[in-house]
This record gives sequence, structure tokens and C-alpha cells, in this order.
Amino acid sequence: LGELDSELQEISGLQERGSHLQGALKKLEEEMEDLRARSVEPAAEQVEALTLLRGASEVLRERWPEDKPPNEWRGVYFKEGQVSELSLFMCRTLKSLPAEVGGLRALTSLDLTSTSLTTLPAEVGGLRALTSLDLCDTAITTLPAEVGGLHALTSLNLGIRRRAEVWSSGTVRQL
Repeated sequence: LGELDSELQEISGLQERGSHLQGALKKLEEEMEDLRARSVEPAAEQVEALTLLRGASEVLRERWPEDKPPNEWRGVYFKEGQVSELSLFMCRTLKSLPAEVGGLRALTSLDLTSTSLTTLPAEVGGLRALTSLDLCDTAITTLPAEVGGLHALTSLNLGIRRRAEVWSSGTVRQL
């Protein structure tokens, strides 16, 4: 009975190590996919659209330095040379999106949270792969009719995030 118990413990240990190895393998596969995506040269029209966007915001000029390639810019994610995700979160100086953003045809996620945008260009209707659009904490009050043609869109966030404000007394108040 003691021998059987010892074998069961050994099997349990092997299962645990196997599970750990499977997790490590999955993480490695994800990292390899990310490296593959970054190793593909971004398409010229993608770089052009991003460069125009960078020119529209001082914050983006800081986040996306000219001396670094676009596939190393913060908040820009590529898949097979195409921009697949774009996060402009907290780019408070961003007041408008250039029409060229509509050329980012493989874009699946666009996060414009906490920007100074008041409108979206009609060209966002060209983002046919877009599944997530976050306009939280912006001054946008109406959407272009073209947004209605985004059939892949499954998440549209128009809400205002609750922010905490710390008063001089040290108390926190929800806004």
C-alpha cells in the first residue's frame, strides 16, 4: 500500500510538471507569434497613416519617436505587416483623427479613451475588421453613419470612466 501511495505521489508530481510545461510552451508559442508579427516589415500605407496620426498629437510624437520603427511604437500592434490593434489611450492632445486611419483595414481594436476627440472621420467606416471601439471619456457626441456598417464590431464603449479625485484632506471622492 505504501508503494502504491508513493507511485501515486510520483504520478501527481509528473502531472503537475507536465501542466507547468504546457503553460510554459503556450507562453513560448505566444512570444514566437509576437516576434513573427514584429519581424514582418509594416506595409508602407500603414506607416503613412501612423505617421500622419503621430503628427496630430504631441503625446504621440513622444510615444512614437522617429528614431524607432513603427513596430516598436507603444500602443501599436502589427499582425503580418498590418496594424491590428491601436491604443491611443490618454493622448489628451489628440483632437482629431486623420482620414487615413480608415486605411488601417486589418485594425480589430481601436482605443481612443481619454483623448480630446470631438468627432470621428467618416473613414472609420472602412475599418471592416474592427471588433472593438473604445470612445470612453471623449467629447464625441455623435458617430458618423458609416459606423453602422462595421458589421464585425462587437464592443462599442461610449461610457465615462469613473475617476477618483483626491482632495487635499486626503479623502477620495468618485467623480
